[in-house]
Amino acid sequence: MRIFFITSKLNFENAGGSIEEYDLMMKTWQELGNEVTAVTTYSNANRIPNPLPYALKEEKIQNKNRWSIQKGVLDIMRKYEKDADVFHVDGQFLYGAGLYRRLGGRVPVQAYF
Repeated sequence: MRIFFITSKLNFENAGGSIEEYDLMMKTWQELGNEVTAVTTYSNANRIPNPLPYALKEEKIQNKNRWSIQKGVLDIMRKYEKDADVFHVDGQFLYGAGLYRRLGGRVPVQAYF
């Protein structure tokens, strides 16, 4: 299965425990035989000191108001939908993911709070 994991950033230096949790999730999915790609929406905040075992796509959502963030996620999902069997999104992007499905997006979506 091709899993696209959409998150705000991967900052292993000072972002806290959730990044390590996401990393462990993605590594576990890989160990179970899945092809995992992380997509970061605020890639300028990435701090990745070591090589990642999974693919990384760096995107940049420019405007940070609520609508533009969710629209940015919708656009990212549309961009990668032909490459994904499932999208896994941070809970903060749930509205954009719901809009993706509501507007005809065919790839299943799961969200994690």
